[in-house]
Amino acid sequence: MNISPFPYTTEEGDQITEIAKGLVNAGFADDEPKRAQRLSQLHDCLQKLIGKYGEHPTLIELQADFADTFEEGMSLYQKAKQISMSLGLSIRSICLSMAVLVLREKDAKGEAREFLQECQNEMGDANEYELWKLEEINAACNATTSSKGRL
Repeated sequence: MNISPFPYTTEEGDQITEIAKGLVNAGFADDEPKRAQRLSQLHDCLQKLIGKYGEHPTLIELQADFADTFEEGMSLYQKAKQISMSLGLSIRSICLSMAVLVLREKDAKGEAREFLQECQNEMGDANEYELWKLEEINAACNATTSSKGRL
């Protein structure tokens, strides 16, 4: 069985992107009401897509990317990783995101390195953004100062 890494249509993907851009921009602008509105829109959109396509790891990972708490984010990433592995899909993006989360929230450099190790054999297929993210994570892991709150 061949499972697509992206279960949704181009139009649905564009909708996710637009909502996420608005969410990020509202965060940068410290516009909490707009951010909360966009976060609600994103959650609604993802729930509809999960209802349509099932618990696809890409949709679960997107939920994790915008989780309210560290614990919720890690739980969703773990779920996405488990599903990806069971379907034979890449875990590269998920592991990179988990590494960023543990660095940003806990400054857990050893744990971040473990996540990088898990996806190391997939890095040959990484895109430019993933390679940049890997470089940033490695720099944070090797830094003598705290990475908490950064990345």
